[in-house]
Amino acid sequence: MANFLSNSVSVLLGDGAGNFATAVNYPVGTKPISVAAADLNGDGVLDLVSANLTSSDVSELIGTGTGSFRPAVNFAVAAQPVAIVAADFNGDGKSDVAITENNTGIGLALNNGRGALNDFRLYAAGAPSGLVAADFKLGRGFDLAVVSGGEGGYVGTVSLLLNR
Repeated sequence: MANFLSNSVSVLLGDGAGNFATAVNYPVGTKPISVAAADLNGDGVLDLVSANLTSSDVSELIGTGTGSFRPAVNFAVAAQPVAIVAADFNGDGKSDVAITENNTGIGLALNNGRGALNDFRLYAAGAPSGLVAADFKLGRGFDLAVVSGGEGGYVGTVSLLLNR
């Protein structure tokens, strides 16, 4: 989970019986607001990536396979990432990362297969605040459903961004 005030993410490992161990905290960028899990370096072990609101970056924590994570590596993105998801958006078998950019659009960072997030692109999408990745077209790759607006009495929208 993202710990906004302590600039860290917490991992609570399950014991297989419905209980969790004490949280272990890992430092990340400034004001982490959301976290996603995926195998980012292709080793079969889950890694973490957090959207860090005020440092305008994402932090990647590579899993060791023992329930712990290596120190965070930060990747710059556009202004104020809020929500984050990981999925294979370009069909190369590697988990990429999509983030909402506060009042800007959707940012997409492609994975080079060794865990580095490269080729950052920004797509206009209003003022997005949330997103989910799923195969809405059935068999053509991951698409994005994006939530925008809805604060301060405004009517929110949900947009579907189809993957080409």
